[in-house]
Amino acid sequence: MRLLLFGSEKCFACQQLKKEFQKRQIPYIYVDVEKESQKAIDYMITSLPTIIIENGKGEIKDMYIGHGQGVWKFLEKYKLVKGDKWLQKIYKIFL
Repeated sequence: MRLLLFGSEKCFACQQLKKEFQKRQIPYIYVDVEKESQKAIDYMITSLPTIIIENGKGEIKDMYIGHGQGVWKFLEKYKLVKGDKWLQKIYKIFL
């Protein structure tokens, strides 16, 4: 399984997610849609940020579009984060 975060340098929510993923040591691959537009087209990215979970074969297993409390619930589903005070802080940033 691998996590892809599609975003842009101009997208505030995307940059916040990148920082929090790094801070929490969540393994991910960042795809800047402005620099890798073909990849964004291939994955049919229509909104930022978009998080994609791929299975071991490179197929899309699940996708989350947007930001807010739902991002962390989505990541909890795949055991990439655990509910804690940090999540409450993040919820406040995006709500």
